[in-house]
Amino acid sequence: MKRAIFLASIIFVAGSFFANCSKQDGDTDVDEGLITLADLEGTWNFVSYNFGGTEYNCSTFGLPENMNQGFANLTFNNVAMTALRVNDCYVHSVELDFTKDKNTISFNGLGYVNNDIYYTFTVMSCDGNQLKLRLDKMPVIYNYLGGTMTLMK
Repeated sequence: MKRAIFLASIIFVAGSFFANCSKQDGDTDVDEGLITLADLEGTWNFVSYNFGGTEYNCSTFGLPENMNQGFANLTFNNVAMTALRVNDCYVHSVELDFTKDKNTISFNGLGYVNNDIYYTFTVMSCDGNQLKLRLDKMPVIYNYLGGTMTLMK
């Protein structure tokens, strides 16, 4: 019986400790990851796409089919939470809504895919002038996931 009371006391004390240390609604500590919205603002120009250890760009001879669909210049407008995506290999542009959660940037298709998430990137690095994004999701027909797109400001 003493062991049961002792064990119950330890569980109660530990539970109280963790409850008091949890983040409260009023806490202002924000983890924006490797890049903040302010850092993201502006135009980022496509440089290359590294897929499977090979660097590709619009002038790559024998570019794999549809790979260029992932190549893009991106202009972020943080006030409207939109990004202008301009494909770098041919003249095509589209405005996409975007969200940012720590190191994940997601774009929706604005009607292309029933407003589902259209592209998802993970920020791999950012030094203020160079941004590296890993492509985690895009329309299945392009299928070059896991590569890293390098962009320059």
